[in-house]
Amino acid sequence: MYQFEEIFLSIEPFLRKYSLKLQVLQRSSLLKRFLNLKEELLLFFIHIGSYFTEDCLEWLCNLSQSDIHLYLDHCRECFNLFTLRNVFVPNIEQRLQFAVLLDNKPVTMVIDGVEQPCIRHDNDNLASKMNSAKKHNHTVTKLVAVCPSTGKSIKLFPSSAGVATNMQLFIESYQLEMSSLFDSSEFILADKGFQGSSFYFSNIITPYKKLNGFLTEREEEYNLCIKKHRIIVENYFAMCKKFAILGQKFRTKGSIDHILYVHNQIWNIISYIVDNYKQIR
Repeated sequence: MYQFEEIFLSIEPFLRKYSLKLQVLQRSSLLKRFLNLKEELLLFFIHIGSYFTEDCLEWLCNLSQSDIHLYLDHCRECFNLFTLRNVFVPNIEQRLQFAVLLDNKPVTMVIDGVEQPCIRHDNDNLASKMNSAKKHNHTVTKLVAVCPSTGKSIKLFPSSAGVATNMQLFIESYQLEMSSLFDSSEFILADKGFQGSSFYFSNIITPYKKLNGFLTEREEEYNLCIKKHRIIVENYFAMCKKFAILGQKFRTKGSIDHILYVHNQIWNIISYIVDNYKQIR
């Protein structure tokens, strides 16, 4: 599944080294199972690939639900640490190397957000923070920037509760960290949902809005050109959603912080797999 052997060989040394540090290994009854990391990782790939319910995994793997929780949490933490240590935001020279020209402007990344339905929180006050006006549902939002040439991710923004819009997430992230990453010579391509972001970041390109319900012929051609370049980020989302854990309702329970924490980890892992083992463009 998804070049499982190749992925396993690339991360297995890290997983094995990290596993030995876990306090849970002091429990001798679980020691042998944890050292058999290939089976553990396979269970994790079944989990993110098919997103079976815990009852189904319990029947399929002949394990208790407590063991399944333990294995999945352990593997997710290990794999997430591996991706964080091996994935870096490309520098400006690398980004410009794979830029595309739009109206003689070098576009180094295409940005968009994707909302994933999630389980409604039991607390009404907290549930309202997850409620998306766009989807009319409780969602978790992920903002992603991809390379316009290769389709690989450049920047994964922190997961956020669905009440926030894409533009709000971009502005917040730009003020916190992105202003130090970007150069004045590069441009970002986005959809209409980001119109207004130029007040904070002048080098963002968005489609023209209709004036009195009409666009000029040049504006229509310009918007069509933007669509052709923006399709790459939609392809990226489609590839990530082939993993059922991102394509179905996100079933992680707990506090909002915990849900967003796990969602971040899952995106880091699947983004790493898609970038290194799948063909986007």
